[in-house]
Amino acid sequence: MVSDTLSDKLEYQHQARPEFMPEEWQRSQKMCICVNCHYVDNCLTYHAVEGQHQQPHLTETPTFEPTEPTINVNIRSHSDEIEMEWDVVGCASFTADSGKWSRLRPGELIPT
Repeated sequence: MVSDTLSDKLEYQHQARPEFMPEEWQRSQKMCICVNCHYVDNCLTYHAVEGQHQQPHLTETPTFEPTEPTINVNIRSHSDEIEMEWDVVGCASFTADSGKWSRLRPGELIPT
């Protein structure tokens, strides 16, 4: 049985082979967890991720320093271009606030 806590999901991710995980769960692991975190609009780590993605910042002066953020960086090459995608996939400070990013940016596509 798989627990619903973030740390258990991340542990499960390391133990299981991705090709045998449900497709929806695989997609969810590729998305930055920050979009559903209470601190997204004041977080130094998310601010850095926004910068890497060349996206407008939710705030120009974040003050919240999260504990133990884990960032996955996916690197893909397309012809002469190299694309880097940064996603926060774990954080000891994560505090669930489902839809927080969407409420701050209504009508915009959620970053993936």
